[in-house]
Amino acid sequence: MLTIRRDSELFTAMIFVEVSPEKQQEVFEVNVSATEWIEGLPGFVAAAFHNSLDGTMLTEYVQWEDEKYFMRALDAPEFHEHLRENDRMAEHVESGPYEVRRVDVAGDDATPGTIDVSQGREVATAITRYGVEPRNFRALMGLLGEEPEHPLSGLPGFVGAALLEGRGGDRAVEYLRFASEEQLQAARRSPQARSHE
Repeated sequence: MLTIRRDSELFTAMIFVEVSPEKQQEVFEVNVSATEWIEGLPGFVAAAFHNSLDGTMLTEYVQWEDEKYFMRALDAPEFHEHLRENDRMAEHVESGPYEVRRVDVAGDDATPGTIDVSQGREVATAITRYGVEPRNFRALMGLLGEEPEHPLSGLPGFVGAALLEGRGGDRAVEYLRFASEEQLQAARRSPQARSHE
């Protein structure tokens, strides 16, 4: 089971694959197939895939026990073949290590500080990438994470949110989950969301 936790010792990598809508399913299948091979490697913990609704993005969230296991996987010839296949089909691929900086969850059955990303859980997920000049990164992290709780956490259907910082201080990812697509879209139009932008 993949979970996002702030206090985790796990190494996290995120891969963003921009594709044309007609290729999204094929790219998804190639990445799932590669992950089935990767699952057998020492140190692999879990992976989750998210296809954007408009068909232009595949996001993969991968966890390893430690960065050294991830680096060993990168050295494998099979991994390089997978990267070539992704590059052939994708319009753009971006990847890198991330550190979980903040987690907010809601609900009586929620584990404090942990977002369950398990497959089969019917929720709507929004993943927002932020790029920023390294000199401005601390200010961005302050804007995104300064409130005692996520600004959308009081809205109907809020499941959880996580804020991740990319290594190098030039990117961040906000991972947001709501119980339904309708509740997610309503939250994005809310005054709380506008004050969060």
